[in-house]
Amino acid sequence: MNAVIVVIFSLVSLQADTLSLTESYRHLQNRYPLQDKLELEQDITELKLQNLHTRYYPQVDLQARGSYQSHVTEITFTPPGVPAPQFHKDQYSAEMQVSQLLYDGGGIQAQKEQIRSQGDIQKARVRVDMHEVRKLVDRIYFNILRINKSAATLRWSLKKIESQREQVKSLVNHGVLLSSNLHVLNAEIGKLEQELISLKHDRRASSKMLGKLLDISVDTTTVLRMPEVETASKAPLDLGNRPEYDLFAHQTDLLTARQSSIEAEKGPRLSVFATAGYGRPGLNRFDPEFQHYYMIGVQAKWSLWDLLNADEEVEQVQMEQKKITADRRAFNRQMRSTYQKYREEVEKMESLIKKDRQIIEQREKIVEQSKSQLKNGTITSSDYVEEVYEAKKAKLQLELHQVEKVYARVQLLTQMNQSWN
Repeated sequence: MNAVIVVIFSLVSLQADTLSLTESYRHLQNRYPLQDKLELEQDITELKLQNLHTRYYPQVDLQARGSYQSHVTEITFTPPGVPAPQFHKDQYSAEMQVSQLLYDGGGIQAQKEQIRSQGDIQKARVRVDMHEVRKLVDRIYFNILRINKSAATLRWSLKKIESQREQVKSLVNHGVLLSSNLHVLNAEIGKLEQELISLKHDRRASSKMLGKLLDISVDTTTVLRMPEVETASKAPLDLGNRPEYDLFAHQTDLLTARQSSIEAEKGPRLSVFATAGYGRPGLNRFDPEFQHYYMIGVQAKWSLWDLLNADEEVEQVQMEQKKITADRRAFNRQMRSTYQKYREEVEKMESLIKKDRQIIEQREKIVEQSKSQLKNGTITSSDYVEEVYEAKKAKLQLELHQVEKVYARVQLLTQMNQSWN
């Protein structure tokens, strides 16, 4: 039973210490702070719509005023026996007015559409920013893979030279080779160890950066799996998933709603109202005492300037639409160019990898021959180290070209904002 528990714990630990690019995207989607902005933008839009909708409800206004004026109307002639009314220079009033909108030509509805479009634009911009962060994750992830491949190649070279050093040490002790040959190997081993230390620190820095972006623990022991995207280079160009196209569409919707609002502003607004008040004087100005009063009616409001400026505003909207169209065309061209770039990159890497394998095969044969020549004393340790270095470089090129090929394939999918599983 204990053995089973140990095995299960080991498997869980192993799973926790591995990370795939797809899992990285998932963590980014769930944990990156920009994602919170999507919900906030939705909440803001809903609040704005609720506030705007209250314009359909009766509007209540309260007003109080007190004033003093230098002159008042004076009546100098009145019929016999009728006192002349007296008017006060100080006047007071407190009113409450209730109005109900009857018709606005669709103005409020057009404003609602503008608010929705503005909210959609903000959310689309968040998704555009998230796409840029995804590309950053790609770069860091593959940088770690490159570091791992370089470190593995260096360790292979180090093992080769350390093995050969033991043989050279024995030959030096027997007087077959000069001690300088051993010094050369020791210096090369030190150089390789130095490069491994540098790669270790680079890996640690990149791991910390990736962990911060994903909000998870990533260190030098975390195993990053190579993505399997063999068919990505054959995927046809499909940019429909790019968030920038949603942004362009919502910007167009905003302009459409703005144009509807302009048309609505050209017409009158009709409403009914009721006013109740208390003041001096009231509606009967010949009564000098404080009075209660009320008024009900219908009112129409028509802004002459809105009518005169409508054509210019519509022209401005049309010019904004042309800018969006130009931005969309420029983005299309840029995406097609970038897509073709990565397609060519994949094909280039495939050709280079084929050549790499041929070079490695020849270099390994040369290293084996150099090993025998070093034992026989026909070449120096420097010559042998040089051949091992060339073999190491060939292997490293193969490993890096394989990583670059996968990276180019991933970038093809990232350009189209697609996944491969």
